[in-house]
Amino acid sequence: MESILEKGRISGRQLMFCVASFIHGSTLLSSFVVGITKQDTWVAIIAAFAVCVLLALMYITISKKFPGKNIISINDIVFGKVFGKVVSILYLWFFLSLTFLNTREVGNFVIGFVMPLTPLVAISVLIILTCAYAINKGIMTLARISFLCMILMISVIVLNTLLLWPDMNFSNFAPSFTLPLIDYVHGTHTLAILPFSEIMVFLMIFPYVDEKYDIKKPFLKGIFIGFVVMLLTAVRDWAALGSIATMVSELTFQAVRIINVGEIFTRMEVLFAIILFVLQFFKISILFYATTLGVAQIFGLKSYKPLVPVIGAIVVCLSIVVWNSVAEASYWGMYVAAVYSTFFEVVIPGITLIIVIAKGFGKKLK
Repeated sequence: MESILEKGRISGRQLMFCVASFIHGSTLLSSFVVGITKQDTWVAIIAAFAVCVLLALMYITISKKFPGKNIISINDIVFGKVFGKVVSILYLWFFLSLTFLNTREVGNFVIGFVMPLTPLVAISVLIILTCAYAINKGIMTLARISFLCMILMISVIVLNTLLLWPDMNFSNFAPSFTLPLIDYVHGTHTLAILPFSEIMVFLMIFPYVDEKYDIKKPFLKGIFIGFVVMLLTAVRDWAALGSIATMVSELTFQAVRIINVGEIFTRMEVLFAIILFVLQFFKISILFYATTLGVAQIFGLKSYKPLVPVIGAIVVCLSIVVWNSVAEASYWGMYVAAVYSTFFEVVIPGITLIIVIAKGFGKKLK
């Protein structure tokens, strides 16, 4: 069924670009973690990366046991036709929820910082229409876009870091390791689950990586690139803003606003907004693609494309009603989102792997 729904194939390097761009699409909008871990956010990022690598190895192990199959087909084999469908529906709800939550986050950013008078519905419709156009072109087009995302992401971050250098004060990191242990655990859990481990959506995409490429190395390399970029961004922003960082929203946006080099390099937040839109477009497209692909597979359709406008309309509607205010969105991100996502990113895949190993399912790992 997977080969019927999607005939495109991507290379290992394109998988790496996709993963790195997907991860950083979250980090630009996750500044709420700074309110938890403050000057030691870099510690939480390193710990979260270590946790993510372990989870990534779990996802890789599951995928390699069933070569050529995505998580929907794997669930049918591991849990049986009936209960497997139930597990798959849970995953599809998760992918759908991430799609409309990320769409709403972009809408909140645009209204809060760029175009405050723009109706939320107009922003959501524009985002989903753009993403729908991309996913209708297939996984190969999304993979090609990921390379552009990578180039833009690295170029803008390096440029902003160099321009912010005169305003950076590394004494802002003192004193370190003085927070309660629970804050480090909270920050690590949030970062590990939200920016990093949402990559479990690639269990829907692994079957479309060309067979001559091993998914393990490019997948882990993509995670590492996302980690390095996240770490660099967090260190730069705290060094530039210090304790003020805990009192602002959209930390990176506020950090790059202070760039003013000879009255020439100013208003660099425009570049931040551009890269945010590009990366969020890519991340939402991947989530949207996985959702439509999975729904089409469950219903036995020969193409996912007729579902794109239907699911797109659902995403727009849910993105508008999911939160009543930015304060609700911030509370969700800081206290609820990681707990909610842990069930889908850790608990269900963990149970799947245990059953696979216990019953000897699948192909032996090389």
